[in-house]
Amino acid sequence: MVPGFKLSQVLQAILFACVLTGILTGVLVQQMGFGLLVSLVSLAHALVLGLPAFWLFSRAKAANVWTTVSCGFLIGLIPVSLLNWNITFLYLVFAWIGSVIAWLFWVSLTLLAARSKSTTDTESRPAKPE
Repeated sequence: MVPGFKLSQVLQAILFACVLTGILTGVLVQQMGFGLLVSLVSLAHALVLGLPAFWLFSRAKAANVWTTVSCGFLIGLIPVSLLNWNITFLYLVFAWIGSVIAWLFWVSLTLLAARSKSTTDTESRPAKPE
């Protein structure tokens, strides 16, 4: 699917980033129900909007931490913009949450890809003759 990354790694990274962000949000506002809501909404946005954006940037060989976080920032603004709320603070909160999710996604995807590469490299080396 995405050059350099397996689809399973991308989906694992999306799930990890959304769940961790929901947990952190729930802890910060001391309301785990709200954290669950953040996880579910962010997971839906990440799958519907984030995955295609990441795929496009990967195909153009422009996927890096900066483009990922920038897209996360913009995708985080979409729910508030669609509801047409005039609360500037909410724009910043949603954009921040989108950026954090995108950064966590990039970090976990990079770690998953590195772990996968290291296990593949050790399996492909021939055994030393004794």
